Amino acid sequence: MIYEGKKYTHTDFNNEVSGVENKYQCWSIHREGLKRVSSCDNFILLKSFSSPIYNQTGIINFQRNYISISFYNKIEDAKTVSESRNYETLFIIPVEPESKLKIVADISKKHKL
Repeated sequence: MIYEGKKYTHTDFNNEVSGVENKYQCWSIHREGLKRVSSCDNFILLKSFSSPIYNQTGIINFQRNYISISFYNKIEDAKTVSESRNYETLFIIPVEPESKLKIVADISKKHKL
């Protein structure tokens, strides 16, 4: 992935997404950051938002809620369908095209997507 002119590789992953069977290393970026990605091929894109978890004293943590999951061949395709404002964080998981269905199914099953 090339983000703001800098090339990022698997050594630069900053997050992870869990499926039922596996955990997947990924990059997470804010919704507005998608505009700054100039190159990324063959990846799964998850959209999410955070909601607060409360107890008697107030907010104690935040829970990640996934909204959708899709596979894209090129970043340009993702940019054209990611215009809605109902999410705040994107998770980009680079994958080999032949493994995309298994990974999408694994994550979808865990998060009921």
